[in-house]
Amino acid sequence: MKKLITSIAVILTLTITACAPNYKEPVTKQAQSFLKKIDNGDFNGAKKLCAKGVGKAIAIDSVDQTIDEEYANYLTNASDATKQALEDYKQSIKKAMFENIKLNDDYNNSQYSISAKLSYLNTSSVSQEMVKTKANELSTAYINAHQQDLVAVYKKSGEDGMKQAVTEGIAADLIHYLKTDYLAKMKYTKQTWTMKFVQNDKKQWTIKTIAITKG
Repeated sequence: MKKLITSIAVILTLTITACAPNYKEPVTKQAQSFLKKIDNGDFNGAKKLCAKGVGKAIAIDSVDQTIDEEYANYLTNASDATKQALEDYKQSIKKAMFENIKLNDDYNNSQYSISAKLSYLNTSSVSQEMVKTKANELSTAYINAHQQDLVAVYKKSGEDGMKQAVTEGIAADLIHYLKTDYLAKMKYTKQTWTMKFVQNDKKQWTIKTIAITKG
């Protein structure tokens, strides 16, 4: 009797498994859409395809805020041109943040998961001291080239006004340096992302979690 019950249970399990719908196509399509947004630096768009907290796990949540905090003095009373240049730099970081993205053909229907290989930009691989050194070089050159103008600014607006004039004066060159030399020196780390999907109440597939491993 026990053998009969066990056999029936096995048959039922196999039958249920065989009848379970395969969601490889919609899950793969959603994974491709997500990775394309990541590759293009469209992090806000990418986060809309994920559950809350996934953006933080893959370090795309606070890119804008981190850069704004690092270069806050270039936003204080900055010209529109300087603000736009910094926005362009942020977008350069986003577009460079992930490269060599490849979706693997390893869909797991029981987990609704699929993985991808990519290279992640390690923004901490280059010291911020390089930026400070470059800023000092540019400031010295700007002061030497604009002494009379800066004296006039000092008389009118004091030391703070003069510092702001120097900051604004070197902003374009410094941001150009960030977008070229500084960014180019950053290193990449190879990663594998295993993305698990779930259907939301609108029957849309969203990324529930992303497990990150090296290589």
